[in-house]
Amino acid sequence: MEEAVNQTLQKLKAIQIEVNQLLRSGSYAEAIVESEAMYRLATSLPAHGNLAQSENLAALAKTHREMSDQVTSALQQFQTVGRKRQKAISGYRRNVP
Repeated sequence: MEEAVNQTLQKLKAIQIEVNQLLRSGSYAEAIVESEAMYRLATSLPAHGNLAQSENLAALAKTHREMSDQVTSALQQFQTVGRKRQKAISGYRRNVP
């Protein structure tokens, strides 16, 4: 069982690296999908493990929160740009004879 937990933690770390790369490249939709997969995989872990496993999972959870904050920030920026663009289009339409 301990080996299975260690393998799951390794898979989580690999997904986390992939999500970070997706975030850096601006592929936010894909990052969200992979992040959700990461969460589902993490919930398959047993509630108790040895100290090293618990520390590893805690580090993964911390990084996951940071990535979630990055996605939220990017989404807010995207929405702000969209609102500004829509406002500019509306203003242009009002000024066109």
